[in-house]
Formats: sequence, structure tokens, C-alpha cells
Amino acid sequence: MIGDVGVVDDMVHIGDEAMFEAAVEELADRGVEVTGVSSAPADTAARYGVEAVHRIRFDGLDRAASESRLAAVVAGGADLAPDDTAHAVISAVAAADGVIIAGGGNLASTWPLHVYERAALAGLAERTGTPLVVTGQTLGPHLVGRDRELVGSLLRSARRVGVRETASQRLAAELGVDARRGVDDASFLGMTETTQPRAGVLVSLSLSLGGAPREETVARVAALVDAAAATVGEPV
Repeated sequence: MIGDVGVVDDMVHIGDEAMFEAAVEELADRGVEVTGVSSAPADTAARYGVEAVHRIRFDGLDRAASESRLAAVVAGGADLAPDDTAHAVISAVAAADGVIIAGGGNLASTWPLHVYERAALAGLAERTGTPLVVTGQTLGPHLVGRDRELVGSLLRSARRVGVRETASQRLAAELGVDARRGVDDASFLGMTETTQPRAGVLVSLSLSLGGAPREETVARVAALVDAAAATVGEPV
């Protein structure tokens, strides 16, 4: 299972870590052993009590080099150096009963290295006949050219695809995929039964908009918060 996980230089992608953790918990409840694909395998293994391997790595590569590496990995890695980190991922996929691309918002042209990383994982799953599931994604919104081709192929090869919002569901449909719209994978992480009354709507969000138009984005966030408050009849 891959997520944008692994703490490097004290940088924590808290949402991605939470979605990965939620998936680990759900799988563990069903008796499934997880091998994580991580930027920092030792950190991920210790944090979640799972086996972990380093991700394939497309960092710093231009488009041509990324294409060459993608082809070499999906072909099984025979042309890669013996100490290449991709070998551990190739072996992990070959030994797995299933492959999961955990929730996140990195299938976009904003981060081509993440697109290639996940395209390689999907290609390995297809090569070995290993079922692929994609969960809780935000697709794009900036998704063009070769990145769009790779994401489309990745999603079409999956047995199930889950997205977090209607815009991603529409984009998936444009790519020929009937995606299931749900909620963020980590929505119920850490929630326990309680006798204490609950009230109000708690909102937590990032001020980093990833290049989205600020006025339109703020207006849409405000409309979503207003709708949530109206639904529960409580303050924000």
C-alpha cells in the first residue's frame, strides 16, 4: 500500500499519514498484513507496526528520464541497478494479494513524480495480475498531457476507485472510470463511542490552495461550511 507517508526532515503530511493509518487499521481488523511504500520506511514501520519499503523514486527526473524509469520498473526491473530502491517494491507487489493506492490529493500534474510513482505501482500490479484498489482520491484539478494519460490508465486498471468529491468523480468519468464518491479515508479515524453530547461543526483546512483561484475557492469552501451547519442545525 502506498500513501504520501514517511517523515523526512520533520516534514509530516498529516492528512496523508491519517489516511494511511485509517487504511492500516481497517485492513488489520480484517486480518490483512500490510507492507507500506514510504519515503522513510523505518519511520513508517515504527509508526504503524507494518513492514515498509522505500518508494520507487522519480525525484528530480525530467519527463524523458521518468518515462524510461517507468518502463524499466514495469518490465520487472532487470535493467535497474542491483541496489535500486525499486526492486523492493517490485518484490513486494509480486508477493502481495492486493495493491492499494491510499487516499490523497497527489494525482495531479502539480506533482508528476507522484503520478509516475503510482503509475509504476499500478503497472506492476497489472503485470503480476494483482488486484489494484484506489481509495479516497482528489483527482487533479490540474491534470494534463501525459500525466492525464497515466492517471487514466491507472484508474481504469483498478478493480475499485474511490474519490472524495464530485469534481473528482466527474474527472474520473471523463477518464472512463465509474468512481465511487465517498468521504476522506480518515474521516472516522480515532472516533470512539461516547456518552458526551456532540454539537457544532468543526472546520480544519489549509490556507495553501495549490494554485486554485482564491476568491472562487473561498466562496465554495464557505458554501460547504454553511451547508454543513444548516444540516446539523449547529454553529461552526
